[in-house]
Amino acid sequence: MIKTLPLVGSHRFKFEIYDNVLEVLPVNDKTTSVMSNANISFRQMKKYYREMSKIGLIRMKEDGGYEITDKGKEFRKQYKGIIALLK
Repeated sequence: MIKTLPLVGSHRFKFEIYDNVLEVLPVNDKTTSVMSNANISFRQMKKYYREMSKIGLIRMKEDGGYEITDKGKEFRKQYKGIIALLK
């Protein structure tokens, strides 16, 4: 049996949303920028921040914002490779 990627609703993969969030964090960690780039609500953003923090893709900064970790950077690199392979 082949496992599928974890879907969010019926529209996007969870990993795609992770990638969208990680893409904008190094440039701007403002709430509205992240929400806009990832096309998610504030409630969803809080959920994804918790998940991504728990698995080490992002971490909270001293000022209360978030930043991408080395593991998050590696996730983006690997995710882009998988997407390219599937095209």
